[in-house]
Amino acid sequence: MAGFFGLFDYTKEGPGVEIDEPQKGPVGDFFSIVGTKFWKLITINFMMVIFNIVGIAVAFVVANWLVPLMFPNFSFDNISKIITSLNLDFADEVTAEAYASHLFISSILCFTFTFVGLQFFTVGPAQAGFTYLLRNYSRHAPAFTWMDFRDNAKTNFKQSLLHSLISGSVYFLMGLAFFYYGAMMEGNLLSMILQAVIVVCLILFTMMQFYIYQLMITFDLSMKDIYKNALLFTFLRLPSNFGVLLICAILLFVIPILVVWMLPNVLAAFVIFILYVVILLSFTLLLINYQANRGIYKHMLKPLLDKAEAETQAELEAEMNWKEEDEEEEDEEEDEKEAKSGREVPSGAPA
Repeated sequence: MAGFFGLFDYTKEGPGVEIDEPQKGPVGDFFSIVGTKFWKLITINFMMVIFNIVGIAVAFVVANWLVPLMFPNFSFDNISKIITSLNLDFADEVTAEAYASHLFISSILCFTFTFVGLQFFTVGPAQAGFTYLLRNYSRHAPAFTWMDFRDNAKTNFKQSLLHSLISGSVYFLMGLAFFYYGAMMEGNLLSMILQAVIVVCLILFTMMQFYIYQLMITFDLSMKDIYKNALLFTFLRLPSNFGVLLICAILLFVIPILVVWMLPNVLAAFVIFILYVVILLSFTLLLINYQANRGIYKHMLKPLLDKAEAETQAELEAEMNWKEEDEEEEDEEEDEKEAKSGREVPSGAPA
């Protein structure tokens, strides 16, 4: 069966890897995965929109209410004032208020999908399933889109759901605290320091998200150990983590918001929306998991594999030594028997 977007096609083989294919660097390897898994990424992106619909709804509500409080420049009233002050000429039946509404809603949608793409607000079990698929793509390992997604969502249901609730609460409270310190102590040095601390904590917690779901699906760890290891990886690979976060923020928010404001028409906003629904979410999540997989493999998985291999090798060597000792003992016993039989006198010989 051909399947729908390759979702239920379990018979089709992948393109494979040439035996003598030269080693690629991380960038080349990542884009080779994107090339070979492009249609799978589109399938996963549609699944992310469908199974994360609750997370998208929560992100939209938070963005619609909290973002204008945190950033007054993105409030409808402020946008409306700016549009009115510019005295722009609009087409028939288009008002300044309608135009401001278009810009406001488009901006809120950019915030919404950015929050979901950076894993601020997600449905935990679904995110665990997507992480498994994209982690396997990062490893060039096989993955059955629907079955592996379903199995890992079930296996990690409790931990992933708990984390998604904790994560959403943390981001919401950070946003409230940022608004509170800015509104209650406006212009105060202490306010700016506290807001800066919140921004730093938000960035660090977001980089922890890169590792939390992958640690969850890869190892049998408690939530405490998952958070501890995620924090260690955040600082251990801080430059590359920040680089990936910056790239994701540019792809998910900076470029879309610039397009919406610099090409202020319905078509531009529609194209951005289609990109979110079709590819942007899965592409950025693949980038996040590719980065996380490299760190986890190097610092956790490879040492465990090396230790297991060393133990297996030691067992094999011990087994070989035992066999050699047994063979030596058997040879000694045979030699003793031969020597004893040579010394024995036949019963019929004269005394």
